[in-house]
Amino acid sequence: MEDITIVFDNGALVRIPAFVLTLASPVFSKMLSQEMKEKRTNEIKLPGKCPEEFKVLLDFLQPATGRLQKISDENVDFLRHWCDEYCIQSLHGECIEYIKVQPPSVQRVVQAYCAGLHDYVEKHVDNLLKNGEKKWSLCYKYPELVQKVLERSMNRMEVLRPKGHVHKTGSLVF
Repeated sequence: MEDITIVFDNGALVRIPAFVLTLASPVFSKMLSQEMKEKRTNEIKLPGKCPEEFKVLLDFLQPATGRLQKISDENVDFLRHWCDEYCIQSLHGECIEYIKVQPPSVQRVVQAYCAGLHDYVEKHVDNLLKNGEKKWSLCYKYPELVQKVLERSMNRMEVLRPKGHVHKTGSLVF
């Protein structure tokens, strides 16, 4: 297999050996092994994609440098998105493991939610609430996650509420 050119909207071009993509991704493999336009032209157009992100992804996929790369807070989200879209399972699994072993934070809860790690979300929402976390604005664009945080908050308030009943005078009796 020969080199392939990746073309981005901003005119950026990345030329790489086609086998790097075909070994990592069944999506790229189909593009380059069947009678599709990409195979005929030796060119893959990635509209709407960021060339800098692709170059980071490519560093992970390269045989000589892949094991030297580290998943980080700065790249885990976009790597996971690329892996989801192009079915790059091994790197996707590494992204998920990275999320799971990091200390809990609201950002990590959002990442876990987006990755479908529901047990992690519940556990760490509870942990963050217990530790007094009040800044949940990163969650606002995910209504179901906001609902989960609200439900967990209400459950926590229920647990912390003093037990007793209201006397006919209106005072709380324990």
